[in-house]
Amino acid sequence: ESIKREAALKDTAIRAMQNQINAHFIYNVLESIKMMAEINEEYTISDAVTALGEMLHYNMRWNKFLVTVQDEMNYIQNYVELMNLRYDFTITLSVQIPENLYRQDIPKMSLQPIVENAVKYGFCDIFEGGLIRISVTEQAGQLTFSVYNNGTPMEEQMAEKLNGLSEIPVSKMKDSFEDKKHGYGVINIITRLRLKYGEDVRVFYESDTNGTVCVIQIPNDGKENSEQ
Repeated sequence: ESIKREAALKDTAIRAMQNQINAHFIYNVLESIKMMAEINEEYTISDAVTALGEMLHYNMRWNKFLVTVQDEMNYIQNYVELMNLRYDFTITLSVQIPENLYRQDIPKMSLQPIVENAVKYGFCDIFEGGLIRISVTEQAGQLTFSVYNNGTPMEEQMAEKLNGLSEIPVSKMKDSFEDKKHGYGVINIITRLRLKYGEDVRVFYESDTNGTVCVIQIPNDGKENSEQ
């Protein structure tokens, strides 16, 4: 049994290293494309490749579960920039975060899927004047993240379904969205947060004629990430 376990661990390590090598290869190819674009003065393409390269580099940190709020915001900024270039959108990203919270640790990719849903569904009928506003506050040992978009409001039935996920066992949540549409990214977020923080997690949506807001609350352990 111990031999099988050791073999499985070695196989996992090899696969992880292979994935990292593949990611580095893609990153290097993107750098070459960026240089070609700049030589030909194709600066829009160069900017897009730069944003994509930074996003890939963020995802290459496969061994990191926790990142800083600043890291997550940088990733979201690159994502919104790419979406503006791809769809000719005019989405504005507004960030309201106290300086002392930028270096707080949060689980990686806690906010980006919420932003992605806003772009895909909230702005599906809006191509200019779009606004995504992200705010972070801290009170009584809780970090509260608010992600608002002024696009098409989320349907009340969908909001209620998403809000009910916290009452469902983690292992059963995926059964609520069998088609993996709309709710799958949120399920992924709630699953990871609940596995780390237990029941001290709240994720809920509210919508009205002005748009939709997603609020995520997690415990704040008070730690600041000192890595650069």
